[in-house]
Amino acid sequence: MSAIYLVPFVAAAPLLQGVMDPRLQAFFQVLAVALLALDFYRRGKVSAGPLTVLLAAAVLSALSVYFSPAREAVRFEWGALAAGFCLFLVSRGQSVRDRALTDRALRAAAWGVAAFALYQAFVLRSPNITSTLINPNALAFFLLLAGPVAVSRGDFVLTAVLALVFFLTGSFGALLALIAAAAVMALIRLRKSGDRRMMVVLGALSLAAVLALTQSDFMSADARLQWWRSALSMIKESPLLGWGHSSYTWLAPLYKAPAAAEASIYAHNYYLEFAAENGIPAALAWFSLLGFAVSGARRLALFGLLAALVHSAVDFGLSLPANFWLFCVLAGRELPAAEEEWAALPGAPAAAFAGTLAAASALSVITPLAWEREMKAAASHLEAGREEAALAALDRAAARPYGRSAAEESAGRLRFSRAMRSGGGGELFLAAVDFEKALLETPSRVTSAAALRAVYARAGAPALAAHPRLGGER
Repeated sequence: MSAIYLVPFVAAAPLLQGVMDPRLQAFFQVLAVALLALDFYRRGKVSAGPLTVLLAAAVLSALSVYFSPAREAVRFEWGALAAGFCLFLVSRGQSVRDRALTDRALRAAAWGVAAFALYQAFVLRSPNITSTLINPNALAFFLLLAGPVAVSRGDFVLTAVLALVFFLTGSFGALLALIAAAAVMALIRLRKSGDRRMMVVLGALSLAAVLALTQSDFMSADARLQWWRSALSMIKESPLLGWGHSSYTWLAPLYKAPAAAEASIYAHNYYLEFAAENGIPAALAWFSLLGFAVSGARRLALFGLLAALVHSAVDFGLSLPANFWLFCVLAGRELPAAEEEWAALPGAPAAAFAGTLAAASALSVITPLAWEREMKAAASHLEAGREEAALAALDRAAARPYGRSAAEESAGRLRFSRAMRSGGGGELFLAAVDFEKALLETPSRVTSAAALRAVYARAGAPALAAHPRLGGER
């Protein structure tokens, strides 16, 4: 497939990550599945090897969402993972011309991201350089992928600008990933050519790593260890299917140690997080496919992918849809072309299957968009003082299978506010019902638990307010 179809994911998605609401994310998800269907149709045949492995990972991951206790909260987010899988297949076997087009699109995105970062740093004088990627570490992850492409194309002005932005992020994890990737490249060259100068390079890189470690934030390292323990506990309890893609955000509070002082919606380790959410078999399938792609990557492409994979062991860059989609495009194009692979399947049945997926994907976004519309209507009614209309809109939103607990919590907060103003016990009871329903949908919803404690305390039921299930701990 021509790389022109991938431009939205390579050039636009990184610039839009900061405003990636459900509507925009749904557009990218449906587009990715539609591109896979088109690709199958145009190729006339598809690779049996990577397709089978990736399909196994996708099916296992979908089952993990279906059986997840946080299903209503995570089912939409699974679409971002499915979109990445589709892009991984669509990008395979790019021609020289398509590679050049993909690289131009990425360089254009890199200029845009860098411009926003420099504006933050030198005009707004922000101490936290995030650009459009939400977090400095997520921005650094993007730079690890974009930098090698700029170097490979001889765009040294862009390379210098990206290096400056990389420095401004202050991402310690990204710096170590850069050093580790360089060390791996030096080892590869030493093994292949016997170039003794690589020993000096490795020594210098080791010294750089030691110096970097002396400047590390060990409090941050301790927090990461706590998040990793939570992920390991999740894996231990459900090793086969996990808890559903993106479920770490919702379920990690249940596995949080009592002494843990800092919460996170990500495990800050892509491998543990993926296994905890999707199960060990799905993780093995996906990671083995990534290994197959990376093992055949060209030199600078290999450097960028290695740096990104190392960085993903200590941070959450791959948890953001835009970064994940870009990574899947760059990794997928390192797969060999279809005619060089192990086997082929007829393209027509595969295209029909992918077309069905595309239609199902399009239908699946109707629910979150309808939920979003009702939530906005509730906010508009509430701003105008129409509380009954706001409650009706929230009830309609809660009837959707997406975002149900969020709507129920919002209704509970409105009813609790009304009870506090009027002193009516009926409204207080209804608020408790709403918060209880929200917790039934998502047991780890700590905001609902805290609100329910306040309701029971107000109602004069301290025993209920002090119940362990409302403490956010296991």
